[in-house]
Amino acid sequence: MSASTPLPGTPLRWEDHVEAHDFAAAADYLALVTPHPIEHFVGRMRTTGDKFALVLIANRLTIAGMAVLAVALVGVVVLVGDVMFPTAVVVVIGLLAAAMLIVTWAVLPLRERLHQLRLSPQPPA
Repeated sequence: MSASTPLPGTPLRWEDHVEAHDFAAAADYLALVTPHPIEHFVGRMRTTGDKFALVLIANRLTIAGMAVLAVALVGVVVLVGDVMFPTAVVVVIGLLAAAMLIVTWAVLPLRERLHQLRLSPQPPA
């Protein structure tokens, strides 16, 4: 199958999938690296007591970066699997990869967070 041939069952070409994964990887990098320049350029956050704001921004960007990274990882698994396996197998592999990422990166951490909130309902000072 040549690179410009549309993928079976979709109007997308291989280049479209590769570009989507490149974009997802770039968005992931941007979200995970952004807190450092924010702290660097807004250095007074450290001295004015706005550390909480910086931690909040960094936390949200990290969660967004992990979500985009999960999309990129599943996309790469599906893209490579599409070359090696029949479509039905690729769908199963893609769903399994997505499920593993959702469980390990979302469900388990949220479960632990809820458990911690039940143990100490008052937020830390």
